[in-house]
Amino acid sequence: MLNKTKILRDRAFVEFLYATGCRLVEVLPLRVPDVDLVKRTARVRGKRKERIVYFGKPAAKALLKYLKGRKDGYLFQIEYKKQKGHLNKTTQTWVGMYSIYPQGKRTVQYKYMGMINTTSRAQANARFKRHLKQVNLSRPIPDRPMCKHTAWKILRNAARRIKCDFLSARTIRHSYATHLCENGADIRTIQELLGHSCLSSTQIYLQLANKRIARIYSKTHPRR
Repeated sequence: MLNKTKILRDRAFVEFLYATGCRLVEVLPLRVPDVDLVKRTARVRGKRKERIVYFGKPAAKALLKYLKGRKDGYLFQIEYKKQKGHLNKTTQTWVGMYSIYPQGKRTVQYKYMGMINTTSRAQANARFKRHLKQVNLSRPIPDRPMCKHTAWKILRNAARRIKCDFLSARTIRHSYATHLCENGADIRTIQELLGHSCLSSTQIYLQLANKRIARIYSKTHPRR
């Protein structure tokens, strides 16, 4: 799933979820200064307390590519599709319509592209595209975090690339904890990393790991 997720923000988001085991509600409010890409740590606010989580080189690399040197704002921001403008047809003329954002406020612009009886749609469209190259079409990104709906969409699309209907952030969190346990992390460490206040919430992963060990033993020991 990670390897098949190519969009920079989406890849960084999924990598970060699996690398840290964070809840979705912990990741979305994160701001860039909360993350140390050198030490590969992040300060997250959980249900009842603040804690430090850790991530590896793959997640750090994905974040660096996505942030492109950005030092402020929310870690995962909302994004807008690149504006293309619209070519409209009136009773007599071709008119191009697009938006600009002076001082951050949207202003709709109209550009005459020729008469219908003397200009074809292809000619008007070519003129419109040449005009747009000279215009700043960038839409300012407000200081707002990526919403839950977008996060779910990213995970749904990532799951479908590996023929799954859906994988939730909670499933990735469970995978994170289970893999730690299977590879030798002690239960107290996993408890701290997950931000569980009660050890009983963490012990389910120990049970899962023990079941897996029992299955391996029953398949591999010569006198099973």
